[in-house]
Amino acid sequence: MTSENPEMESKEKQCQLCFGIIPAEASVCMHCQRNQRWIVRHFQNIGVLVSIGLLLIAGLQLYFANQERVSAKQSAEIAKQAKVRAEAVFDELNALKIEVKNDLETAAQIAKDALSDAGRNFDRIESTKEKLRKEKIEEIKTQISYYYSEIDQISQNLYSSQLTMGERFREIEKRNEITDRIRVLKNKLDALERGAE
Repeated sequence: MTSENPEMESKEKQCQLCFGIIPAEASVCMHCQRNQRWIVRHFQNIGVLVSIGLLLIAGLQLYFANQERVSAKQSAEIAKQAKVRAEAVFDELNALKIEVKNDLETAAQIAKDALSDAGRNFDRIESTKEKLRKEKIEEIKTQISYYYSEIDQISQNLYSSQLTMGERFREIEKRNEITDRIRVLKNKLDALERGAE
């Protein structure tokens, strides 16, 4: 409009944003559709910023929720692997337990057999010792009998008048020596019969 029509000029104004001519009472520009009141524009800008902020917050929440979901999935996988490993270890422990039990049973059987063998060997040894003891007793008795027969022979010789004094003396020494041998043998015989040897 020109300055020749002041009445018309007062009824119009310039848009503060696009600078287009709009009616003076218009609150929204017909050209750019912007509100002419600064406080409304300010709140519109704040609304946009709040919307952007809310979108950012929602995006962050979505991101963290996705991270938590991934973390939960990873945790579930780790837990599953740990369960599998634990089951494997449990199976190994059970197998080891059975193996140890079998080894203990085998060792117990071997010990039992060894003890039984030792008992039989002890019985055989005792039986052999007893047999040897009896044989030794019989041998000593035979020697004693032999020595007694020699003493009888010596006694008969001593009663004979054909022996000289020297021969009689030698016969008496021989009889005394044999008597000492018989005494030693009788001591051994007593010890063997008591089971001391």
